[in-house]
Amino acid sequence: MENRFGIRAGRVCLWLLLIYLFECTVGGSGRWLSVGPLSIRMILFALCFVATLPEVWLQRKGLLKNPLIWLTLLFGVYILFSAFLGWKNGNRLGFIWGDISGFLPLALLPGGIAVFSKEENWKKGLLAIYLGTLLVGVVTTVLHFWFAFAPQIHVHYVNTWLNDHAMGGMALMETGLHRVYIRSQIFLQVGILLGIYFAGKAKGIWRILCFLAEGVLLFACLISYTRGFWLGLAVSAAVLLVLQPCHWRTYFTAALVSLGVTAVLFLASWGSFGRPIALIELAGRFDPSLIQQAPASPQSPDGGQTEPVEETTQPVQPTEQPQSTEPTQPPSVDENNTEALALRQQTLVLHRQKIGENPILGSGLGTNLDGIREDGKTEYMYLDMLMKLGGVGFVLFLLVFFWPAGVQLGRRWRQIPSAIPFTAPAMGVLTLLCSYIGVAVTSGLNPFLTNPMGIMMLMILAAGSCMKNNEVKER
Repeated sequence: MENRFGIRAGRVCLWLLLIYLFECTVGGSGRWLSVGPLSIRMILFALCFVATLPEVWLQRKGLLKNPLIWLTLLFGVYILFSAFLGWKNGNRLGFIWGDISGFLPLALLPGGIAVFSKEENWKKGLLAIYLGTLLVGVVTTVLHFWFAFAPQIHVHYVNTWLNDHAMGGMALMETGLHRVYIRSQIFLQVGILLGIYFAGKAKGIWRILCFLAEGVLLFACLISYTRGFWLGLAVSAAVLLVLQPCHWRTYFTAALVSLGVTAVLFLASWGSFGRPIALIELAGRFDPSLIQQAPASPQSPDGGQTEPVEETTQPVQPTEQPQSTEPTQPPSVDENNTEALALRQQTLVLHRQKIGENPILGSGLGTNLDGIREDGKTEYMYLDMLMKLGGVGFVLFLLVFFWPAGVQLGRRWRQIPSAIPFTAPAMGVLTLLCSYIGVAVTSGLNPFLTNPMGIMMLMILAAGSCMKNNEVKER
């Protein structure tokens, strides 16, 4: 009876964690469903934490030998010290709590490692993340085409729902195209790399579907119009090619098919809107002067001019979640670029000033750049951590968030001549490692890593690093 109960409890624990992974991938800020003051993500986190305690106890000896666990405990103590320092310096309590709550999911690391360090469980966790990215890509693509025919009042309803549930928002761009910003779009770049792994190990129709899905994910990533996502994708793809060049044929096939599907979708967008405004906006991210060649208001399906809806131009900007650093409705390209550049320069100056005042211990959690910010955070995640935690805390932060990545990177670097089969768990870990590096790069300008979405990736990567079969013999 006890053994049967233990098996059932283990299954419940696994399913709770899988649901948590999926929700973190697709749920934005995690407030799309709430019960009183508790969001669905908070509820899932609490359930997962309690459910994993027995597994943590059973594997306590192995967990206590893991340096990441001790580093996380030490970092947690420093976070409490930094919170006290912030309170002593007069920082707002709401900002202090916002910083603390962003790191709370680290408490799930021991339980996540204990459960997902088993190969079958880890594969299911990776699949949950991949399916979540596919859902985000499909939703982004469907909304893009739907806006070509939807009445403005319906567009307003969608934007209101995204804002009210802290999922994201929309911005009316200069060509009249509605840009859809969903916070979970950060995982599009992750899904593209995971898709290569799943396509490589799949056969028959499933392999074809995985390659086609790559095109949808790439198209959705491009029409997010977020250059940080593109940079992260480019870096992660380059790292994968360097660490495992033996599968270049699969990479080439994935690139060829995804580019073909993306081209078809852009042509379909051209036909839907009557003009290539999606491509114009894409090119405008590299050369803003190209946008000036397109009319400001698009033609509606009935031949009239669509009127911009003011409410759709203000995507929500939550305090604890990544923010889009690009303006949503600038009066002109030149003015927009000038204001954005000035704000970034001012932010960097204030960051350097604050860091210089307390370089060792930092200014404490909840530190705000008064005058230019009103939420206690900035888009420069690493500078924000250095300002608040100081040099000591920043080193601990880097050790916690990059220990598994560093260990795996060193291991794979020594094994570059060895070909890892797609069917081996090590290939899945390598793909996730490259994706994590891409997210870390993106987080330099959008603080994704220091919230539940980024910490969820850290957990599954750390668990993959602890798998017994995550080894490749060197030749």
